[in-house]
Amino acid sequence: DSVCRLLYGWGDIVKNRKNFFKELNRQIKAMDKRMEPLLRQLCTDHYLNSHGKTDKKYQLTSNNLNLTSAAWEANKKAFEKDGWKRYSTGIAKVLKTWEKINGDWEADNADILRQGTWRARHNQLKKKFEVLSTATDKGFNHPGFSKYHDDMMVQLEKIYSKFKKVCDRVNLAKQSDGWVPKNLNSIPFSERAWKSMKEDAKKHLWDDKSPDIRKSFAAYEKARPMWNEQVHSTDAEKRKKAKEASDKALGKLVLEFGKFHPKEKKTKKDHSGMIAYKTKMLEKAGDLTILLDDDLALIGI
Repeated sequence: DSVCRLLYGWGDIVKNRKNFFKELNRQIKAMDKRMEPLLRQLCTDHYLNSHGKTDKKYQLTSNNLNLTSAAWEANKKAFEKDGWKRYSTGIAKVLKTWEKINGDWEADNADILRQGTWRARHNQLKKKFEVLSTATDKGFNHPGFSKYHDDMMVQLEKIYSKFKKVCDRVNLAKQSDGWVPKNLNSIPFSERAWKSMKEDAKKHLWDDKSPDIRKSFAAYEKARPMWNEQVHSTDAEKRKKAKEASDKALGKLVLEFGKFHPKEKKTKKDHSGMIAYKTKMLEKAGDLTILLDDDLALIGI
């Protein structure tokens, strides 16, 4: 009670005690998360210092940083033999998809749809590696696998940096100087935002000859909540219909944005603002597709 009075004053002591202990529990949990990697490293150092000379395990390292499913499988099997505790990571499946998407983008790096798809899958791959466990069969971190994990994270950043430089160069080459909307990342994936963007672009010499994307946005905004409601439904038929409706609506939006080639009225050059908006919407569509995949994985489909 004394601590509560210091923190909250002389108000409702019972209520403030609940708030105090709620905050205390939150901070203890946060401390546990911060301490876990430190304790794992401490256990690693202790075990290797005690048994490193006699135990032939946990000595393996790897410099094979190729982003291919074959390279990942080879590394995974080798580290498993050396004491890494194997589990289902999902990385091989994402890598197989990413290999094809990366090849498609390299074949036509100026295609905005391929750029958006590449970026979305790269983000998915990065998330998979971020949460990758390097624990051994004895519970501590495998030194070589931990280094491999860190090296792969650096490799992913290098690849993205190279990708971004290429995209910036090719996108700038096909655009004219002009207006670009601010805060692109905060523009919602919605019918209302589309209508607002059209009005702004018209003020900046956009030649409005766009497909009727508004109706497709409206259809998606109707279908997506249906999927959110049915994702955990025990009625397989309802869940299937909700998924198909969401897939169809999002797919139609992606196709329409792919066909959308905004031009300036006078110059007939690409309209830089609407090109930037189109690119961002395709990127968000890719992220939404991944969220749907994650939903399916979560419920075991």
